[in-house]
Amino acid sequence: MGYKQQIGIDYNEVFAPIERHDTIRMVLALAAQSNWKILQIDVKSAFLHGNLNEEVYIDQPLGYVQHSNARKVYCLKKALYGLKQARRACLYVDDLIYTGNDSIMFEEFKQFMMAEFEMTDLGMMHYFLGIEVIQSVVRIFINQKKYALEILDRFQMENCNSATTSIEPNLKLTKDHEGKKVNNTLYKQMIGSLMYLTATRPDIMYAVSLISRFMESPTKLHLLVAKRILHYLKGTPGLGILYQKREKLNLVGFSDSDYAGDLNDRNSTSGYVFMLGLGAISWSSKKQPIITLSTIEAELVAATSCACQAIWLRNILENLHYKQEETSIIHCDILTRLSYYKSEDQVVDILTKPLKLATFVKLRSLLRVVSSTTLK
Repeated sequence: MGYKQQIGIDYNEVFAPIERHDTIRMVLALAAQSNWKILQIDVKSAFLHGNLNEEVYIDQPLGYVQHSNARKVYCLKKALYGLKQARRACLYVDDLIYTGNDSIMFEEFKQFMMAEFEMTDLGMMHYFLGIEVIQSVVRIFINQKKYALEILDRFQMENCNSATTSIEPNLKLTKDHEGKKVNNTLYKQMIGSLMYLTATRPDIMYAVSLISRFMESPTKLHLLVAKRILHYLKGTPGLGILYQKREKLNLVGFSDSDYAGDLNDRNSTSGYVFMLGLGAISWSSKKQPIITLSTIEAELVAATSCACQAIWLRNILENLHYKQEETSIIHCDILTRLSYYKSEDQVVDILTKPLKLATFVKLRSLLRVVSSTTLK
């Protein structure tokens, strides 16, 4: 609506530039390390401020047609909502956060923004991109409690019993060709909602990644596993990531794999977690794209993916003037030069396989995933 484009011209050039959650969490960790406040402003009608580089024409709106020029169209100079090019014409669309230790510069920045845009000063950051933020002098805590409760309500699970883990220990989920088919749309909606919740919940990342492999033809078996995650959320809606100051702010990675964990195609699962200070800032749980022939090979594939992420995170830190002077260590539970780490302390295990309750709770706490009630 609001545009007509043709394949071969600019139809595929559509994207919205936006910060990754990894970057946002990194900024939060840096702010907590430096005891900085994170402030927020909202730019109203940001699309209307974007200058278009392409020629875009629109029909005259109903009720505003110039009868003497009824056959003519308007040539847009600025972006409009509903226009595909609008997302490329604006660097930032809605919310904006900033942090540091220079209050004078903050005030000058706000005055400059107010002179250019119509905006609202929201003060201390409390809610950003669906993430709730609790700031104090010594720590920053993020969670999505409100969103988690909305998910339970949306899928009529607000009165369900709670579960202690997001997935049953040692569960191996496969394609269920003989099973009873379930509503495909409902299943996809459930996974989509849970995927966004992983922005602050690495403890459900593996379970959500696992059930997403069966969206093409989900059965009652797959739906029960998905609902198990909702049962877990029922008992842990307020869990989130805690960032606090520590003596050294080193970027440390953890890498692991579950060899041939997928019983359908024998692919392994890779997982990594990066800690900056005391809190997790980046995590991933994905099925490997190749079939590995040994545990060592699967671990090295996972470590390679982890190393690529480490390079990207180090570059971001350098751009933020927090260059890592020392080599970033990647811990894995194979005997290589990377750095051996005992399996029972390997935090990334929570992203690669189902775990027993005691292990699950231990690794969850090592990631600094805590309840908001512990802040009181």
